[in-house]
Amino acid sequence: MESLQASEIKAVPGLFVSDRFAARSISILKSHNITHVLSITRPEDTPKYAPDQGITHCCIDIDDDPLADILFHLQSACDWIQVALEEAEDENTSSEKGTESSRTRPGVLVHCTQGISRSGALCVAYLMRSLRLPYSEALSLARESRPLITPNIGFEKQLRIWGFCEYEVVVPGSGSLTSASGNVVTDVEKRPYVVWKKERDELFGKGEVAVNRERAKGLAGMAAEFGRRRREGRGKGGGDRKIGEGEKEGDKNGWERVEAMEKEWNRKMINGEVGGESKEDASL
Repeated sequence: MESLQASEIKAVPGLFVSDRFAARSISILKSHNITHVLSITRPEDTPKYAPDQGITHCCIDIDDDPLADILFHLQSACDWIQVALEEAEDENTSSEKGTESSRTRPGVLVHCTQGISRSGALCVAYLMRSLRLPYSEALSLARESRPLITPNIGFEKQLRIWGFCEYEVVVPGSGSLTSASGNVVTDVEKRPYVVWKKERDELFGKGEVAVNRERAKGLAGMAAEFGRRRREGRGKGGGDRKIGEGEKEGDKNGWERVEAMEKEWNRKMINGEVGGESKEDASL
């Protein structure tokens, strides 16, 4: 069994990712001075903190399901992380008394059950938004800190849509938009998000067998990728897109697969080969 640990995302000082076991360890949280915890899990896997432990806790109830709508949560979750990091920075600045090396920055932890798919997807989404990176580069960067990060194939597609929507799938309205039915629209979903939901609804409409087949395919793909990364060894990063010395051809093929998937989906959407557009979101 691996030792419990929380991995700090190198590109975002103070942001950590872990599994549920590390998130429950007060000693680990204290060792990293973690003051905020974001749980991306079912309620039964969510840690409980006593009021005197000084942990600000937020929970998002979502399954590690390729068909789960993680896009719906990305904006609020990234906002929560941003505010938590800013609060930690303010606290660090206001308490600044010693030398730079003697100060400890308060940390923010994102966790799921295994620290692989859900929490990994959230950290990748945050890197995409905060650093304006495409999915591939953000995933590579996240894996430099935690090589096991592997969003399931459904989350992978949604993260690519997240980037295509410029990190905002719902645009807050001011009451100035009116739908075709004459109702005032306050929030507008961007077309790629609408299209993705329509595709998913159409799959649900095909029945339980089709849905379960799609879920099994997505989870099997993630398990295969995760297993491959573990066999190749930990601590190597693993997100590089170019084949280097000692790297396998399969790594390059994997990137080519996901990039081809992104380009094909975007092409179909732009050309109107998939539906889901409404009058009020046509210009978004």
